[in-house]
Amino acid sequence: MVTCRNILQLAQGIVTAFPVNTSSSSLDSTRLIFWAFPPTGWVKLNTNGSVFGNPGVAAIGGLIRDASGNWIKGFMGNLGICTNTITELWAIRQGLSLLWDLGERSVVIETDSQVSIDLLSYAPNPHHSDAVLINDCCALISRAWRCKIQHTLREGNKCADFLAREGHKISCNFQVLFSPPSGICTYLFTDLAGISTIRSS
Repeated sequence: MVTCRNILQLAQGIVTAFPVNTSSSSLDSTRLIFWAFPPTGWVKLNTNGSVFGNPGVAAIGGLIRDASGNWIKGFMGNLGICTNTITELWAIRQGLSLLWDLGERSVVIETDSQVSIDLLSYAPNPHHSDAVLINDCCALISRAWRCKIQHTLREGNKCADFLAREGHKISCNFQVLFSPPSGICTYLFTDLAGISTIRSS
């Protein structure tokens, strides 16, 4: 019987036998997008929000992986009716909180929401409609740890996208995943093997 664990072990073997270049910048000119491993000693959190309409029915998803691409924890949640911005920020906020509670202190956060990154990269605007949530995220980022937030394209964020879509199927607003759900295995394999996706122009 082929299980998710078998697939991930196979991918790990491929990565060991045929190391891939994990610098995405080297492929920018050809628009080949892939998930890049975090530096040694760091972990990476990928997050995503899924909204049907704006505002609309919203869900979040995310996962934490180590420098070898191993699954540490994941999460998903159903938020009810939210805007795109709130959904993306809430996914980041929940991921940051989970990272801190796990004791991780060197973290890379990746999202395909450039709007969220911009909101978290500058002094918060107290008059912004989502100021409370933005401030909460900024407070988490500013804690005593090494925390980098960066943008990825959606093709490099497929695992988080899968979990966000799965979040629509549950009733709670936050569920921690201790092991990867079976449907995500193909995406995890793709990331571990360094398989690129061509970015549509």
